Amino acid sequence: TPFAGMTHLSLRDARSRSAGCLRPGGRVEKVLNLRKETDLDRLITVLVKAAPDQRQEDLRYFKQPFNPHREKMASRYISEEQRRKQVLQVLRKYPLVDIYDLVRIDDSLWTEISRDLGGMSYGAVMKAALEVVGNSFTPLERASFWAAMGTRQRVADHHRTCVFAAQDSLPDGMR
Repeated sequence: TPFAGMTHLSLRDARSRSAGCLRPGGRVEKVLNLRKETDLDRLITVLVKAAPDQRQEDLRYFKQPFNPHREKMASRYISEEQRRKQVLQVLRKYPLVDIYDLVRIDDSLWTEISRDLGGMSYGAVMKAALEVVGNSFTPLERASFWAAMGTRQRVADHHRTCVFAAQDSLPDGMR
């Protein structure tokens, strides 16, 4: 027989082994989440992570003197669900489908998107994007992401700079 000398695990041992693997937030759950996560889900994750969690004060806002009879102001906190809904509404309006599109976006389009999302800076979004690339991409996806982003760095420059490929098209003489 091909498996001579092998024995089955006892029911107690098998149950304890599988219970350890199937723990919420464990390795199996993380792998299954990565397997079913789409590029759009990752883009939404990046934008929700980078979105401010406090509403900005109105342009004409001034600090009001204390009055015990005045109604309390509403909370300025924006929950993650509300930020996710806002990001989905903005993505419905603008043509972004993955992190590659986000990295290569031009300035005028980013200005409009940022305004609709509450004034996010491009640097904060790129920081969140790099965190998602580092934490949730598989090694093959991470390598293809960096290969698609532009020229390679010298070994001496690793972990020193972060430069994204140009977003403009090539001049006519260089085609």
